[in-house]
Amino acid sequence: MAKTLGFIADRFIAAGYAPVVTGRDRLGDNLLRLELESPDFTTATTTPGDSFAIMFSRNDFRHYTPAVLDRGTGRLTVIVGLHGNGPGEDVVLGLSVGDELPMMKWANRRNFVFDDGPAPIVVIGDATVIGLAMAFRDRIGASGRGFRAILEVPAADVAATAELVPGADVQAVGDTPGAAILTHLAAASFTDGSVFYLAGHGQSIQQQRTVLREVHSVPRKAIRTQPFWATGKVGL
Repeated sequence: MAKTLGFIADRFIAAGYAPVVTGRDRLGDNLLRLELESPDFTTATTTPGDSFAIMFSRNDFRHYTPAVLDRGTGRLTVIVGLHGNGPGEDVVLGLSVGDELPMMKWANRRNFVFDDGPAPIVVIGDATVIGLAMAFRDRIGASGRGFRAILEVPAADVAATAELVPGADVQAVGDTPGAAILTHLAAASFTDGSVFYLAGHGQSIQQQRTVLREVHSVPRKAIRTQPFWATGKVGL
């Protein structure tokens, strides 16, 4: 879990949103879908790659990805990965419909910006990337632009993930996390000119990038990366 100084956090929260929990559904064994509603969401905009922070104490927060924003209803969908002892997990599991959940406004990091051009998009990552893949798919919609998601999740969550991201190549995690995606990537073929978004586990991103560069000759500028977590670190 990331940390910040209390007085700085107070300022961000004061300028943020205070949505109410209107839905809380357990999906698979390790996934939770939260539905949050706020009048502010009816005029808000979001871009694939955005993230926001939920405060779990005055100094501790965790980042999440907006999956789908329905401005008509003012509803935001968020997919939460459950790890058994993850940062803030007890707070999220304790949420009930009607609870208020203060959050910072979402923002996008410059090196992970949605490419609005015609190039096909490929999103690659673990269970923490499900919401991101949903956001990309929702944005591209029925435009005819190519979209592909390659995700590695616990075996018990494969079916739920496939429902959340229709058409995704969903791999079950094996004995070595990240290995299933690497095998899949090495044997896969991709449309020339595709833009790749690699997110999730930091060390796995490095390996995926190497496969794309060395096996598929993908140009550096066509690969965008955003680690959400890393082995040995509490939060990023």
